[in-house]
Amino acid sequence: ASFVTEDLVTRSLRNGHVLPRSIHVGPTWVPEDVFIPLEMDLRTAAFVGPFDPGKRMSLKGWDRLVSLASANPDWTFRVIGSYDGLVAGPNVVLYPYLPETVVARILGRTQVILNLSREEGMPNSLIEGMLAGALPVVGPDVWSVIEAVQGVGEVIWDFDVSLDVAVARWAVFPDESPRERALRLFRREDRVDLLRRVVEALR
Repeated sequence: ASFVTEDLVTRSLRNGHVLPRSIHVGPTWVPEDVFIPLEMDLRTAAFVGPFDPGKRMSLKGWDRLVSLASANPDWTFRVIGSYDGLVAGPNVVLYPYLPETVVARILGRTQVILNLSREEGMPNSLIEGMLAGALPVVGPDVWSVIEAVQGVGEVIWDFDVSLDVAVARWAVFPDESPRERALRLFRREDRVDLLRRVVEALR
């Protein structure tokens, strides 16, 4: 399993989600040279799926996205990984699955990266958006997501909030930017070390 920090392991053990012998602590990783900040399109937010019919729609927080888009009509919401037949508001742009390089260009120009899921592991798309320089705005349900954005992003409990207010609140980052935090927490070297330990444990 991949976690952000040892604290998440402690919580998982306490809640009986994993067995001690199955734990190898380490971060996920995405290529920081692919996801880079570009010239930003103001008042844009991105949310990466998949968004397929059925249970996953609720788990991924599609209803939350619809509420947030409705509450922020002057913003454009770019949804990547949508399926045919999905209906959204006039300020929501739906994309199918896209190649990584295309996703990187979209995220590199996006002001806010969203993760509104009710259930997740450690979503790479959130890290990709942070590496691309976007402000993370996330829901309150997933430990790893909340910890990943601590000190550099907004955790929201209500989904009719103003994204303009959130952006203004984080106009100046106190210690590090979203990209700097992602580079610090999700290092390639640490991921390689995790995989090495997993392989050694299987011998």
